[in-house]
Amino acid sequence: ITPDEGINATTFAGKDKFQLTNLSTNGVKITSLVIDLTTAILPDMIFDPVGTGGDLTAECFEADASTANTVGLVAPADICVDPFSQPRQGGYDILTVSFTDFDPGEFFQFSTDVDPNSIQGASGGGAVSGLELAGATITITFDDGTVAVSNLYEDGSLGGAQTVTPTVLSAPSIAVQGIPSPPATVASQNQTVLISGEPNAYFSLLQLDARLFGGDFNVSDPTYYANQVRAKAIYNGQLDAAGQAAVPVTLLKTPGNNSAQDAGLNHFLAVQTPVPYAVNEVVSQTSNVVILKYEPPANEVPVVTITNPAGGTTVVRGADLTF
Repeated sequence: ITPDEGINATTFAGKDKFQLTNLSTNGVKITSLVIDLTTAILPDMIFDPVGTGGDLTAECFEADASTANTVGLVAPADICVDPFSQPRQGGYDILTVSFTDFDPGEFFQFSTDVDPNSIQGASGGGAVSGLELAGATITITFDDGTVAVSNLYEDGSLGGAQTVTPTVLSAPSIAVQGIPSPPATVASQNQTVLISGEPNAYFSLLQLDARLFGGDFNVSDPTYYANQVRAKAIYNGQLDAAGQAAVPVTLLKTPGNNSAQDAGLNHFLAVQTPVPYAVNEVVSQTSNVVILKYEPPANEVPVVTITNPAGGTTVVRGADLTF
């Protein structure tokens, strides 16, 4: 979803925003794709085909005609209603697409609007990237009866997400050292995320710095609620023989722009895999989500770090030296 795009990517407009490729090697065809947003890392993400669930800007299910013909897309009678199900607060949680001739090696592209429900009724600005949908559940059914269930994870870019099936291993679980019940507000930027999974498996830990952004906040408690990602970090490694890892992380608080508030709601999500993590590798389903709000003390002592080139730097007294 929004593959290889930037932090402000959107599923809206451009019929290549959602891409599905049949990579099966045994000749089976894909018969359906289901995307369920209820498990996404940010809450209340919904499909908003007609502008009643998120902002007033909207897009129905828009298939790329050339790829739709190739894979035998079962064309919805009403592209603003039929692909969507599980209605919620003006939008929908689930999108379902069916095919009659989706062979190995073929791919299909489409677009539709996804918004945070928290900006319901706003005039615009609700762009959602694939990365902001990390954790969403993807179900793909093949014509031999096989059903592959997986979750979106990052794709190496600042705005994209992907899943490669079939999933392997079980989903790991994560916690924070010294914080028994996240979400929590912390003053220290340095924290340790604890990952539990399969013995000696490899892991990847995704960190997203997010904030609450928009004109109308339809949120009862905004303390730990976010609807927009502003920065990303990845931590990769290996679990020990007991299936454990303690991962030191640095919390982020990306400054706001356009008079918007700073970020600081750090969201964590992990996967595990039997080989060292790399983009395009098959991974497990995603872990639970942990949220830490970073609020540094008001009078935190500043730290100045000066890195000089090899051999140091010489400056004449009275002249300027810029670092």
